[in-house]
Amino acid sequence: RLWAKRFYDEMKSAGFKPDKHIFRYLLSSYREAAEEEEAFQLFTDWRSSTCYPDKAVFEIMIETFIKVGKHTDAEVLLQEMLGNDLVPDMNVFMLLAKGE
Repeated sequence: RLWAKRFYDEMKSAGFKPDKHIFRYLLSSYREAAEEEEAFQLFTDWRSSTCYPDKAVFEIMIETFIKVGKHTDAEVLLQEMLGNDLVPDMNVFMLLAKGE
């Protein structure tokens, strides 16, 4: 997880703007490490950039929040996702319903 954070910080310092593939990889790394705060900070950075998060990124964040028991945060992101005409895969709805 520290590697992912260092990689992202170095990219920003060098003036590179990560693309959606880099963001997805970093978010997935944070999800696997159950580092929801770092994941949400990265997600927030992406939302404020010129490249708005896509369906896959929202799904990763929702899964991350569910993994650490932050179901209300997951529901808020689901509503934002739906408000942006992004429909999650069925597995996201199932995770929310199961609360796992």
